Amino acid sequence: MQKVVIIGRASYLAAGLQSHLENCAVSWLEFNDWRDNMPLLAEADWIINFAMSPVCYQKDMLEEELIDVQIARCIKDFKANYIFISSRKVYGQSSQCLCHKETDPLVGKDCYARNKIKTEQRLKEILPGRLTILRISNVLGEPVLRKGYKTFIGWICENFLQSGKLIVTQNMSSVKDFVTKAFIHENIAEIIKHKILGTFNLSSGIGISVREVLAGYVGEANLIDHGHQFPKEDQFILDNTLLSKYTGKTLTRKEIQQALSAYHQQLEKIRRDCIITEQK
Repeated sequence: MQKVVIIGRASYLAAGLQSHLENCAVSWLEFNDWRDNMPLLAEADWIINFAMSPVCYQKDMLEEELIDVQIARCIKDFKANYIFISSRKVYGQSSQCLCHKETDPLVGKDCYARNKIKTEQRLKEILPGRLTILRISNVLGEPVLRKGYKTFIGWICENFLQSGKLIVTQNMSSVKDFVTKAFIHENIAEIIKHKILGTFNLSSGIGISVREVLAGYVGEANLIDHGHQFPKEDQFILDNTLLSKYTGKTLTRKEIQQALSAYHQQLEKIRRDCIITEQK
């Protein structure tokens, strides 16, 4: 039985992962607890960190400020393999819908991407042969009920729950790659089970337009489209064939559409519940 330590219990991506880790002994640590649990980390076969400093969106961080680098330094003499949650943003942004492979150049167009790139490079030096890097595309899961969540889906949720309308500030024909949270968890489970190491895109490998993502909302009357005022930008697809070769996992367009439909329904239910609560 493999011992898995997950850091960042409150993380959006971490929620629900344990149900996929069959035959694993799973321990959870809060973001601030990992330094006080070195014996637990020393016994781990795998360590996954989902915690992230909010300032990674705001400034170029020094190496000693990067959480994953701090953890890696502390566990470099332990036996654990490490899973680093990276981002599709390391490939930069383009008005063309490029299909990125793991071998493509990394482009840090904002501080978040530069911090991820810096962390990837440093982890490869600290944990050679013990590292799995997952560059994840836009995540589709349950609605996020907090402000300032800096993802495409987070933007939809905050926008809609605040106003009951969806004010579109992206070109509706822009194409992006979406992946379900359940698919991420399934792949992580296979990575741990089969000890899959390396750098991988974790995505659907399918382009979905912004128009298709927003199609299930509560009618045209509640969708305010300013997208035509904005250029096509930040279009991308991630080539997922490398990871799929190892895990055998694929995600279909139909499964993405089903996840989008479920998301829309959950969001509308939350909004209705909020309105009822306010009326009471």
